[in-house]
Amino acid sequence: MNVRHEHYWDTQKIVRLPTSLSADRPILCHTNLYKTKTTSFFDMHYGLELGLVLSGKMRRFYQGQKTDLNRGEPWLCGMWEPHGFEVIQAPCEIIVMTIWPPMLATLRFDEAPTLNWLGAFTLSPEKRIKLDSRTRNRLFEIGRDINTLCLAHDEASKLRIRFRLMDILLLLNEKWNVLAQNKNNSSDALTKINHILQMVFESKNIVTAQEAARICGMNRNAFAAFFKDLMGISFPDFALRYRLQSVASQLLNTDIPIKALASEWGFTDASHLHRCFCVHYQCSPAEYRKRHHIQ
Repeated sequence: MNVRHEHYWDTQKIVRLPTSLSADRPILCHTNLYKTKTTSFFDMHYGLELGLVLSGKMRRFYQGQKTDLNRGEPWLCGMWEPHGFEVIQAPCEIIVMTIWPPMLATLRFDEAPTLNWLGAFTLSPEKRIKLDSRTRNRLFEIGRDINTLCLAHDEASKLRIRFRLMDILLLLNEKWNVLAQNKNNSSDALTKINHILQMVFESKNIVTAQEAARICGMNRNAFAAFFKDLMGISFPDFALRYRLQSVASQLLNTDIPIKALASEWGFTDASHLHRCFCVHYQCSPAEYRKRHHIQ
């Protein structure tokens, strides 16, 4: 059951986990068996996340909310959506898939052109309602299959994991009444979106919405609506969070001065970086670095 509980959310415990997602490695899949209860752990990342509880009980945290998951229950996290967990009943076995967003954003079938593969990830946590026992049992069976496939490294197993992921998303779309995708999201437009994502990742400067819209052959307003509908986040927020996440990573792993980081990542000056960083991290870049060094 989802419950409002601000006390549980600790932004200072967030760890930004590195991933190596790409077109030829679109799903990172792993399993974990927790033999004892754990304390809370928080992270956020670009990749979408979908997990299943196979045994035990896990508590998942979102900003302002928590939900307890039992056998056969899933959790999902959108792009750069802060989240956390703790094991509250052990042993607890889980599977976790981290997914390259463009893989789902560009996935289309002629017989079901409006199927929204990203829809379940863009739902707010309170709309991801509890599932009936039949659906949980089906998800458990799929999860056990994925658990076995995770141990293999051949190409066929990688494809089978993708198919199992699609099975899960189809089930969730039906149960959660996920809205259909816009029919105007052509494969050509989706390919351009993928190109824009790569532009953001390869540039330390600001990629403006106007520039992105021009590449897609749209006016700015149409592009803004298209990107938000497709990716579940506005383009300016997407680009800004990427740059802030990159700064945060360098604050933890380098001694580069904050003023230099601001210049390197396209902020007007250190004050501009400070304002943006405080909004998203609830502390200044200097406090963030100091807190890490103390730890």
